[in-house]
Amino acid sequence: MHNTKIIFFLSVIYLFSGVNVFAQERDLSMMDKNSARWSLGVKGGIDYFFVQPYAERDTKFKTAVLQASWMAPVIFAEITHNDIFSYGLESGYFAYNRGNKSAVCLGGTIDAALYASFNLSNIADRYRYNLRKRISWYGQIGLGAGYYHYKNLYSENGVSYNREADGFAPLAFLGATCAINLSDNWELFFEGQYRAYFQKNMGGQSVKAFTNAFAAFGGVRVKFW
Repeated sequence: MHNTKIIFFLSVIYLFSGVNVFAQERDLSMMDKNSARWSLGVKGGIDYFFVQPYAERDTKFKTAVLQASWMAPVIFAEITHNDIFSYGLESGYFAYNRGNKSAVCLGGTIDAALYASFNLSNIADRYRYNLRKRISWYGQIGLGAGYYHYKNLYSENGVSYNREADGFAPLAFLGATCAINLSDNWELFFEGQYRAYFQKNMGGQSVKAFTNAFAAFGGVRVKFW
C-alpha cells in the first residue's frame, strides 16, 4: 500500500512536469510566432500645409490665413518585432489647396515613408488590465519622399499669371497615436502627425528652407496573428 502511494505520487509529479514543459514549449513557440506579426491598415483625415499663396494675399505674400485640406486614404503595412517596437511602410496622397479672389494654389503630394513605431503604453506599464489593456499609445518617427505638383494662378496689376511645377521632396515626420483594440484582430485608432518636407517651394513662392504640415487621421487596422 505504501509503495502504491509512492508510485501514485511520483506519477502525479511526472504528469505535471510534462504539462509544464509542454506549456513552456507552447509559450516559446507563440513568442517565436509573435516576433513576426504583421498588420495592414488604412487611415484618412485632414491636413494643414504651410504653403503659399495665403488666403489673403499682398504683393509680398506676408499675410497668412491658412486653410485645411484633405488626404486620400493612406495605407500602411506594419511588422511588429516585439511588444515595444514595430516598423512599417505607409503611402498616400495629401492635398493642399489655397486661395482667394486674386490667387489660387491647387496642389498635392504623393508620399511614401518608412517609419518606426514604439508602444509607449507598454514601456510605461506592460502589465495593464481591463480597459487600460485595450487602449495603447504609440509614438512614430518616419523618413521618406513625396512627389508634389502644384498650379499657382494669380493676378497682379490686371495681369493674370499661371505657374505650374512639380518635383520630389525628402520628408520626415513625427506622430502620436491612440489605439483602441476592438478585438484580437481589429483596432481603431486616432493619429496626429507633424510633417516636414525639405523643399522650400511647394506652392508657388519660396518662404523658408522647408515646407511643414500637420495632419490628423482616423483609421482602422487588421492584425494577422
